[in-house]
Amino acid sequence: MGNQDTTTEYHSTYNDPRDEVVIRSSDNIHFRASRHKLMRVSTFFKDILDIRPVDHSEPIPLEFTSEVIIIFLDAISTSTVQIPYLEVKTAKSLLNLCNFLMSDSIQSSVTDKVIEIYLSVPFELLEIASSVNDVTLAQKALSAFDTNIVRFRLIPDSSDNFKSVGMDQLLDYLKRLRPSFQLSILHELLKPGQLFPNHKSIDRLVFVMEIDWKSLSDSFDPSQFE
Repeated sequence: MGNQDTTTEYHSTYNDPRDEVVIRSSDNIHFRASRHKLMRVSTFFKDILDIRPVDHSEPIPLEFTSEVIIIFLDAISTSTVQIPYLEVKTAKSLLNLCNFLMSDSIQSSVTDKVIEIYLSVPFELLEIASSVNDVTLAQKALSAFDTNIVRFRLIPDSSDNFKSVGMDQLLDYLKRLRPSFQLSILHELLKPGQLFPNHKSIDRLVFVMEIDWKSLSDSFDPSQFE
């Protein structure tokens, strides 16, 4: 037991011996946390700790990095939840952690912060929504799209105001999303589109999409493709 204690790395802040629960991150950092606080905000911990006694020698492993677990523990340690600025990767992981722990209250606060940070860059917000399969968050992102935002993101040289967005550029972006999100967006994009003769070739047609992003966001429903 003594050798195990010397090789176990505890987080400098979350190492109060009075806290009964020990959590181990995916990068092998250990955290001592309050049983009461964990059970109050997380159905996952409530279910586990209700049916078994706390055993300090057996940490509860979570397949999330210490960076993300710290943000979660910080959030539950104050009377008012404070979520810091989140990079895209961290936002995805933190929302997945909240979902895994079944912590609706913290997840709601994290979602609000993610919207605050990324609503002005809705492509990133849509990617985050897709990673956690959050339809409401995706609708929020889609409603913030407009022609200028799409052109700026998808066209490498957006200084040409008459250059159109090609389907290949759109498809390259959609590959970043889960399949059901891809199909739902394409379904809504193609419905109002029209085929026109190509003035450069009589054997080809041009497909033109006229996009109402607000209407698309309202109709967005990936569940029909799952």
